[in-house]
Amino acid sequence: MKYFKYILLLLLLPNFISCKSKTEAQKICENYSTLTPINYDGGSLYFVYCDDGIFSYAYRMDYNKNDFTADAIRIQSVKTEIELTKIINSNEEYIKIRKDKYGLIFSYKDSNNKHMYSVCYSINKQGLYYYDKEFSDKIDDMFKK
Repeated sequence: MKYFKYILLLLLLPNFISCKSKTEAQKICENYSTLTPINYDGGSLYFVYCDDGIFSYAYRMDYNKNDFTADAIRIQSVKTEIELTKIINSNEEYIKIRKDKYGLIFSYKDSNNKHMYSVCYSINKQGLYYYDKEFSDKIDDMFKK
């Protein structure tokens, strides 16, 4: 009985050592996951995911992609990128996500769940987010298949 505490400690110690505390980004992701879908004028945030250095927001808009030309969708993509870029490096939530070294994906689908466009951000050498057109194009190409 005297050694029971030590044996129990030796058995449980590997479990305590292997447990990682969650990053701020993972906590934010879990919080969103419990709240989604979050409705707003024009659509909803219906899914949030983070893993392997990527934090992804998936939005579903209240309109049909077929009602817009390809140029109109590109213009909306640029407007979204401009608006996000204004806040992405100063918003407290994104700063926490960035400190945990997560890139960002904002993915937009229409009311029929058809992919419209993505706006992606990577982290530069100065540790700030920048719009990553190449990454955005790759995500868009992935959905075209």
